[in-house]
Amino acid sequence: MKKHKRIIFLVILSIMGLVNALLLFNKYIDNKLESQLMTSLENLSQQNVVIINHQIEDKFSLLQMFANEVGDKKNYDIVQDHKKVEKLSQIFGFRLVGIALPDGPAYTSYKKVVDVSQRRYFQESMKGKNYVSEPLDDIYDSNVKINVYSVPIYDEYKNIKGVFFTTYKNEDFKKFLRISSYNGKGYSYILDSKGNVISDSPQAQIYGTKNMFKTLEKYSENKEIVNQMKKDFQNGQGGEISYNYKGYKYANYAPLNINDWWCVTIVPKNVLEQRILPISYGVIAICIAIFIVSLGVIAYIVLKQNKYQSHLKKIAYYDKLTEIHNKAYLEEKLTQNINANTEKKSALVIYNIRKFKMINEIYGTGAGDYILKSFANSLKQYKTNELEIVVRGYGDEFAVLYFYNHKEELEKRIQSILAINKHIQYLSYPIDLSFAVGIYEIKNMNCMFERIYNYASIAKNENKERQDLFTYYCDELGNEQITIKRKEDAIKKGIENKEFKAWFQPKFDAKSKKITGMEALARWEKEDGSILLPNYFISLSEKIRLIQDIDELVFIDVCKKIKQWELQGLSILPVSVNLSQAYLNGLSALNHLKKIMDEYGVSSEFIQLEITESYMIDNEESLNLAVTKMHEYGFKVLLDDFGVGYSSLMSIHSLDFDILKIDKSFVDAIGTASGNAIIQYTIQLGKKLDMKIVVEGVETKEQYEFLKICGCDEIQGYYFAKPQTFYEISKILLLKKENISY
Repeated sequence: MKKHKRIIFLVILSIMGLVNALLLFNKYIDNKLESQLMTSLENLSQQNVVIINHQIEDKFSLLQMFANEVGDKKNYDIVQDHKKVEKLSQIFGFRLVGIALPDGPAYTSYKKVVDVSQRRYFQESMKGKNYVSEPLDDIYDSNVKINVYSVPIYDEYKNIKGVFFTTYKNEDFKKFLRISSYNGKGYSYILDSKGNVISDSPQAQIYGTKNMFKTLEKYSENKEIVNQMKKDFQNGQGGEISYNYKGYKYANYAPLNINDWWCVTIVPKNVLEQRILPISYGVIAICIAIFIVSLGVIAYIVLKQNKYQSHLKKIAYYDKLTEIHNKAYLEEKLTQNINANTEKKSALVIYNIRKFKMINEIYGTGAGDYILKSFANSLKQYKTNELEIVVRGYGDEFAVLYFYNHKEELEKRIQSILAINKHIQYLSYPIDLSFAVGIYEIKNMNCMFERIYNYASIAKNENKERQDLFTYYCDELGNEQITIKRKEDAIKKGIENKEFKAWFQPKFDAKSKKITGMEALARWEKEDGSILLPNYFISLSEKIRLIQDIDELVFIDVCKKIKQWELQGLSILPVSVNLSQAYLNGLSALNHLKKIMDEYGVSSEFIQLEITESYMIDNEESLNLAVTKMHEYGFKVLLDDFGVGYSSLMSIHSLDFDILKIDKSFVDAIGTASGNAIIQYTIQLGKKLDMKIVVEGVETKEQYEFLKICGCDEIQGYYFAKPQTFYEISKILLLKKENISY
C-alpha cells in the first residue's frame, strides 16, 4: 500500500513539475523566437549594407579605371576628346559622363560645358575623395532626380588635375534596397546623418518624406527614440529601435561606407508576431504530447525500477572485455569521490594507445584484446587510494581519476605506468607500445562531467601531435581547439553551400603590358556578404582533408565563368588554377577534373594547372605521372612558388613543366646585389630549359623595369592589378574587346 502511495505521489509531483516546465519552456521559446527574428532583421540590414557598398564600390572602380587612363596621359586634351567620352557613355550605359578641370568647367558626353565649381561632389573629389552626391535635379531633365558619382584624376606625380564624374538616376538606389523575406512587407531607406532621405524602397510606408526624423517626431512617443538614433548616427554606431508610425515597427540601422549615409531596414511588428504565433502554438501542442507521454514513461519506470535496478547497474557500469568500470561509472562517481577526499588534489588522466588500429591489423584482434586487458590490469595495480577510479572509455582509450599531494607525484606515477607498458609480449611477438596522455587538474567542481572529460581529451589529442610523455590542459589549448572546431564546421557548411568561388588576378606581357591571362584565386564568399582570403581556410582545409572539395568548387566556377565569357563574345584568356596535393597522388582526381571541363564544354587551352614546388619533395615519381596525364589532356602545367622549396632546376625539367612561376620572395630581394644576381640567373636557366617565365608578387615600377630587362615573359602582381571579381575582370575583357587600354 505504501509503495502504491509513493508511486502516486511521484506521478503527481512529476505532473506539477512538467506543467511548470511547460509554461516556462513556452515563454522561453517565445523570447528566443523574437530574439532570432530581431537577429534576422539585423542580418538583413547588414546584407543591404554589403549590397549597397558593393554596388557603389563597383561604380567607383569603373570610374577610377577611366580616371587613371586620363591621368596617365601627359598631353590629354580634355576639351577636344568628346568622342572618347561619348563612347564610354554608350559602352557602359552611363546617363552622362563628364570631365571637370580644376577651376570648374566640365566637358560632358552631351557636348555641353557646364560650371560645376560650386557642386559639392566636385569640391570633395578635388580634395582626393571618391564621392556620391545627394539627390540632385538633372540639369538636362528637371523631372529626373540623379546622383553624381565622382573621382579625382591624378597625373603621374599624384597631383589632382581634374575630376571624372558620371550620373545615375536616383531610382537606381531602389534596386539595391531589396527585402528577401517577410513576404515583401519590409522596406528600407538610405538616410544621411541628419535624417534626410537619400532614397527609399518602393513599398516604404513613409513614402515621399524628405526627413525621417521630423516625420517620426510628429508622434510624441517617438521623440526619445529619434534622439537615440541621432546620437547613434553622430557616434557612427548602428542599432535597433521600435517606433510607432501607422502601427508599431521594428527598425535596424547601420552605417554605410559612403559619405555620412545610413541604411535603415524596417519591418512591421505584426509581421514578426504572425511568424511567432504558429510556432508558439506548435510548441504548446508538442509540449502537451510530451507531457502525456511523460506520464506514461514515469509510471512505467517507477513500476519497473526495483526489478531491474541491480541488473542495469551491472550492465551500465562495467566493461565486459577488461572487467573494469566504464565511462558511465566515472560520470556517476567522479564528483562524489572527489568530495570525499578533499585533502588531496585530483586530476583526470586519459591514456590513448598510439597506432592501436595498426596493431590489430598486423597481429590480429586477439593481440589487441590482450593489450587492452593487460593495460587495464596495470592501471588497477597502480591505484593508491580506493577512491581512485580506473575506467575504459571508447576503443583503446582509458581514463583514471588520480589523487595526489604534489604534481611531481602524479607525473611519477604516470611515467611508471608508461614504462611498464612500453614492451608487451604477446605469444611469441614482442610489441612496442607508446601512449598519448592528457591531464586535466580538477580545480573547479562546478564543471559538468562532460566538460572535465573533454578537457582531458583535448590535452590527449594535443599530445598526439607531440613527442612529450604527457600534456596538461590549459585555457589557451581549450580555446584553440574550440576555435578550430568552429572553423572546421564553418568550412564544411561553406562547401555544402558552394560558397567557395574564383577571383582572378590578371597576368600581363612584360614588354607590351597587355593582359595575357589570369590566375584563379579561391575566395570564401560567405552568406553574410563577407569575403575570406585563402590564408584563413587553406591550411586547416588541407589538415582536415577538405581542400580537394574546395579545389573542385573553384575549378567548376572557373569553367562556368569561361563559358559565360564565351557566350558574351568576350576575349577568352588562359586561366591558371591551383591544384592541391590531393590531385597529384592519383590519376582518378585528374580524370574527374577533365569530366567537369567536358561537361561545361570548355577547352583545355583556356585552363592551365599550377603545382606548388613543395609538392615535389619525396613525391617525384607520382608527380611525374600526374604531369604526364595533364599534358595528355592538353593542359599546360605551371610550377608555382619556385624558390620556396628545395627542388633543383634539373628535376623541374625532368618533370616537363611548361611555365616557371618565380616566387615573390625573389622579387622582394630585387635592389640588392645578391637578389638581382639570383633572379637573373634563375630566369636565364629557366629559359635555357625551354620554360616560359612568370614572376608573381611584383608591386613597384622598379621591380617591373628590372624584370623586363632580365627577359621575364609575364608579370603578375599589385603593380598592375589586384585580384578581381568576376564582374571586374569581365569589364577588363570588355575593354580588351573594344581596344580600350586598361
